[in-house]
Amino acid sequence: MDRSGIMKSAAWKNAVTPHRNETPRGAQTSHHQGDTIVTTLILLAAYVLIGGLFIAVAVPLIQGRVKPNPFYGVRVRKTLSDRDTWYAVNAYFGRRFAVIGLLIAVAGIVLSPLGLIPHTGPMLYMALGHGIMIAGLIWVTIDTFRFLRKF
Repeated sequence: MDRSGIMKSAAWKNAVTPHRNETPRGAQTSHHQGDTIVTTLILLAAYVLIGGLFIAVAVPLIQGRVKPNPFYGVRVRKTLSDRDTWYAVNAYFGRRFAVIGLLIAVAGIVLSPLGLIPHTGPMLYMALGHGIMIAGLIWVTIDTFRFLRKF
């Protein structure tokens, strides 16, 4: 082999194999993709669990199994002073809280593919999921206090 053949061989070798401190081209993309998948799965699990927790908290209120107390249920002066008001308002609240729980869980499942969009997907998924949760809680609170005015 002549000297130019050796030079071409060394140049080719350097172009194909990365230097010691360089990251191979495909490795960084798969690392970010792995983070995106893990983040999306964590958010999915969180939304399903939060929705399930909302439903679990709501069911005893709907069924009238929670007596007036200072810890659990809609606890305001009107509900704590009258048992009939307590049960009516808490059943009303419980039905809406269960609906929001179901909505959060279903939205978490349905919107989860958005989380797989590279770079912005998990943030978009989280923003929509949290937005649904916050809007739902605001709606339940306002609607329950409107219902409470009837008493």
